[in-house]
Amino acid sequence: MACVHVASNRHGAALAHFTISKLSLPFTILLFLLLKSGDIHPNPGPRNRSESSSSLSTDSYTEIINSGLSIMHLNIQSIKPKLDILEIEAQPYDILIFTETWLTPAIHDTDLHITNFSPPFRCDRADRLGGGVAIYTREGLHATKRSDLSIRGLESVWIELLMNNKKFIIGGIYRPPDSNNHYWTIMEESIDRAFNTNCENVLIAGDFNINVLHSDSNKISRLITSYNAEQLISSATHFTEHSCTLIDLMIVKHSHHIITSFVADPFVPDLLRYHCPIVSVLKLNKPTSSAYKRNIWLYDKGNYEEYRRLLSSTNWQDILNTVNIDTTADLLTNAINNAASLSIPNKVVTIRPNDIPWLNNSIRKLIRKRNKIHKKAKVQNTEMLWSKFRKIRNDVTALLRKCKSDYENKIVEKVNDNNTPVKTWFKLAKQLKGKQTSTSIPTLIDDDTEASTDDEKVEFFKLFLFETINHR
Repeated sequence: MACVHVASNRHGAALAHFTISKLSLPFTILLFLLLKSGDIHPNPGPRNRSESSSSLSTDSYTEIINSGLSIMHLNIQSIKPKLDILEIEAQPYDILIFTETWLTPAIHDTDLHITNFSPPFRCDRADRLGGGVAIYTREGLHATKRSDLSIRGLESVWIELLMNNKKFIIGGIYRPPDSNNHYWTIMEESIDRAFNTNCENVLIAGDFNINVLHSDSNKISRLITSYNAEQLISSATHFTEHSCTLIDLMIVKHSHHIITSFVADPFVPDLLRYHCPIVSVLKLNKPTSSAYKRNIWLYDKGNYEEYRRLLSSTNWQDILNTVNIDTTADLLTNAINNAASLSIPNKVVTIRPNDIPWLNNSIRKLIRKRNKIHKKAKVQNTEMLWSKFRKIRNDVTALLRKCKSDYENKIVEKVNDNNTPVKTWFKLAKQLKGKQTSTSIPTLIDDDTEASTDDEKVEFFKLFLFETINHR
């Protein structure tokens, strides 16, 4: 039998005093836990929404890349066989511009998926092999294709990005090394169209195959000067066995919205001749994906005899005699959790919802090591260091592909296991297929109102519902 007297405290919260006679101890504990609990989770733990998601860039780049909206260009030299590498290496950036994609119109967008990015805007070369341009934008960004800026015969993609109530025109261009004067003419006309729109924020990135290193006496530099524009990259981007050149460029109409630009470390494997990524960071809010801490309990390794002993030695009567129900619930929860933490192994992990599932610390460490060796090789320029860099670059790719293969093999084992629940089976099959449905809400726009962050989207929907109800 149990008597319950309910009153209110000064905050209006319910207070309860329990008189317990024949009520069992396990039932009492359960009752108080239910009073305390608002929901149930297999591994409960607080979320810290203020943490930012991890970045794969080197330590010197991490803070810079996270300070604004980042745009990366890379001559990829065939994108499809390198998607598993890009799945990891491209994650720190928000907009990806690739030249020499080597795609054809027969290749579907679903076969070009990069996690956390929308399907690419593409310009494929149709008359012969090679070439091509593609632009990926991070999920949640509001981007539209600007076909009016493209010209038939030119390998280019133009998009319009709307952020913070500002329009940005972003273009990707590939100029083949054997292109003729006509190609130059249509390229110049396309750039002219972009610079003569009513948009003040224009950025163009691409491989122009004109070396502007240590010289501005060339056709592309004169074109940039004629528009009073600025080329942001100042160090070599293309390396061969015997030379280094600056042929991958980023051109802006105005540089006041640029935080910084730099040449990033190369990651494409098995190439003696290779391009480095070039990056610009804009003064715009970077799309964020929240990371949070969670306490994980390893229940299968618990010492439950010790757990029972600790619970039995707890003075439950003193806890249950507490007048304030909030204090009682806190004391009860702390007693149970303290006993559990002493008898059941547990650890705090960081949950990053948008992380690639096969990405682990071994890959992260090897990438950092690769980037460190590359910096040394650029400074000292010795064959030994360059050879070491090429080896570790290929080691990164090998490890990355092995981890992905191991991850997929484990999923296959679970899918083939007859004991796997149906709901879990479908979830695993979807993961194995590799085409996840995005759950992010893109930037919302209504007249002059724009909502890009999660908080802004919530307020946007609240206002919409309020106005809809009041107009009924």
